[in-house]
Amino acid sequence: MKIVAFGSTRRKDTKAKDDPQLQCLVASGAKNACIVAKGSLKHVTKILSTTAEENLEMIRDSVEFLKSSGLNVFVDLEHFYDGYLDDQNYSSQLISTCVDSGVSHIVLCDTNGGSLPKTISAITSSVASALPSLSTSPILGVHCHNDMGLSVANR
Repeated sequence: MKIVAFGSTRRKDTKAKDDPQLQCLVASGAKNACIVAKGSLKHVTKILSTTAEENLEMIRDSVEFLKSSGLNVFVDLEHFYDGYLDDQNYSSQLISTCVDSGVSHIVLCDTNGGSLPKTISAITSSVASALPSLSTSPILGVHCHNDMGLSVANR
């Protein structure tokens, strides 16, 4: 069994080393951390009230801080499937940022639970085929909510 401490990326306009909740993940004693990051540009601008570039930096800085503190890092890309349908280019930048930062797992989220299996399959396959085929490539996972009764169909 693996214990995974759960949190989010650093806050905007803050450095990861100064973010109290990231410090708590390090202090938890867990060897693994999963951080939620915005996976939809609409949510980046409307919910976080920040820029696409700042969101990417929030991911990069948070992952690098946690890794430098000895943690194995998962990134849970919230609203990824909806975000991919809205802006595939930005979704590619999110994946590249995660890979370049050295995450061990990238988790694509159907946070509203309304994506159909065909959509989940096509997008997941597209992301998987774009990942580098290196032994250091992150493991790709899927996290489906069940708001519309589709999570079992999407696994």
